[in-house]
Amino acid sequence: MPDYIDFSRWFNTPALKAGISTRDMNGSNSEIRQKMIKKIQLNSNGICTANQTHSSRVYFTNQPCQNQETDGFISNRKDIVLTIKIADCIPLFLYDRTSEIIGMIHSGWRGTVGQIAINSIKQIIQNGGNVSEIQALVGPSICKKHFEVREDIVSQFPSKFVDTSEFGTFNVDLKAMVTDQLISMGLNSKLIFDVGLCTHCREDLFYSYRRDKRLKGRMIAVIGLMRSKA
Repeated sequence: MPDYIDFSRWFNTPALKAGISTRDMNGSNSEIRQKMIKKIQLNSNGICTANQTHSSRVYFTNQPCQNQETDGFISNRKDIVLTIKIADCIPLFLYDRTSEIIGMIHSGWRGTVGQIAINSIKQIIQNGGNVSEIQALVGPSICKKHFEVREDIVSQFPSKFVDTSEFGTFNVDLKAMVTDQLISMGLNSKLIFDVGLCTHCREDLFYSYRRDKRLKGRMIAVIGLMRSKA
């Protein structure tokens, strides 16, 4: 199996590089970040890492940063790499084709309820982006079939994204929820792409917190823009 998946081609911009590690890429989180940068051929001048707390907080930066208290990064700088960790939550890759603003978002269920995707688009617009030019890629994450929630929290999700079984269980479609939030902000649905990979279903490729019942490991998602060659 591959030790990473490259999503760069979907953005159709040679300078834009994006991808995610798989469970076959060994090493510490720091080592995997460096491996990913080499694999997708980014010539970075620094990395942004997050202390993720399942919030809806998004941080705009034009400088490298370590362990930032956030669940998402937005940047207009070409030589830094934005990174997050996932093990079922949605890695949301964002790119504004006109302003060349990039985003790397960790949308867990709490962040999705808190509309972190909407906060991210607002950040891009506030920093000179154009909503009609934003591309969004919904990366590997848990599917509705395997994302079952308790009765005491199901009311936090819009009912149109919830399936109720005859046994009284509730399953939520987080990917559809995030896509709906992006469209509500004015994104063109044709510029939103779901890679269609479930971390729970694909044990051969991914770690899954829910499937494994504990955190065996995480995947690292990265996005960056190449510097222009002198």
